[in-house]
Amino acid sequence: PHLPPILNSNVSDHFWQVASEQVQPYTDLLLDLLASDTPPTPTKWNLEPGWTRYNASDGTWASVPYPTEKCCVLLDVEVCVIEDPRAVMAIAVTSEAWYSWLSPHLVHAESFPSTMSPSTMIPMGSDESPCLVIGHNVAYDRVRVGDEYRIDRSGTRYLDTMSMHIAVAGMTSSQRMMKLASKKMTEEELKLKPKWLANTSMNGLADVHKFYCKTTDSLDKDPRNSFVKLGLSELMADCPNLLSYCAGDVTATLDVLRILFPLYSEQCPHPATLSGMLTMSTSFLPTNNCWENFITTADETYKNLEKDMMKLVETEAELAIMMIMDYSYKHDPWLWDLEWKIASKKTIKGRRMKQIHEDKIDIEQLFEAGYPTWYQDLTDEE
Repeated sequence: PHLPPILNSNVSDHFWQVASEQVQPYTDLLLDLLASDTPPTPTKWNLEPGWTRYNASDGTWASVPYPTEKCCVLLDVEVCVIEDPRAVMAIAVTSEAWYSWLSPHLVHAESFPSTMSPSTMIPMGSDESPCLVIGHNVAYDRVRVGDEYRIDRSGTRYLDTMSMHIAVAGMTSSQRMMKLASKKMTEEELKLKPKWLANTSMNGLADVHKFYCKTTDSLDKDPRNSFVKLGLSELMADCPNLLSYCAGDVTATLDVLRILFPLYSEQCPHPATLSGMLTMSTSFLPTNNCWENFITTADETYKNLEKDMMKLVETEAELAIMMIMDYSYKHDPWLWDLEWKIASKKTIKGRRMKQIHEDKIDIEQLFEAGYPTWYQDLTDEE
């Protein structure tokens, strides 16, 4: 009674159809963006606070409360690291226009208020209608959008090109170490290395752009250091150049998206995969220091539950080794193929086992000659 009826009387078809209905409004927006030409990048930027929309046809601009098109938006957000984690500027582009956003605290070189509130963040005008925001490592941008702190759910979803890249051509941690080391290798040395090195890249936008777009020149990321080292007044003095830098990142993200999305669709064809990625972008964001308390409490609870679980496992293991007395383990489907040979008590693990059973004299006496190997192998430094 608690389950919905299965569509087409087939579980596989049911999940495909339900997931397709979930993602269709967003894939429609995405495909419209990919099919359209990118508006030309503005040559001059408005340096007033808030959102500015740039008219591609005549080069004029107008202040707007947020991007007016209910379509796909590519977003790049920057912060003044030494001042505050909230955004100081952002650039977005839709299929129809470019947008820039400047924080009033940047424009007037005023410190951010100590109290966090959506009014000091980026407004996006989110409502119930579908809207897709795309970025590279877009979760970083999302936490600086004021709309995302509302309790009411909106129709806005966030799509991350970095996550798509990881799904298509990502690396494990050990592969990442080898990839980093390969940057210092000669061409002769690279010939002897695994072929997969040429079929992947690191996750940063510059690396991903070079990998998919096959460019010879890397993206210029030097201006990024300004956001790390400079204060608000210094950033404002160089604002036009920094906005152009942000626009360059947005353009690069769009270039990557045009190539990456078809590859992602081929690698992960089931609509539930994309639906899952979009749904993960709707999680509630922490709003105060209670989040730190939650993390601490959750860690403590996890450790206590793990300790209780290990105590239960220890009890079960002690009951299991008793089966060696009558060889009943040979008829147990889970225990028969373990190593029941008696291990030496002179090894490091053997000495640890003696310490573990100091308070369990009955077990120590029964296994005075030694414990089964599988049981002794369970010991560790802790």
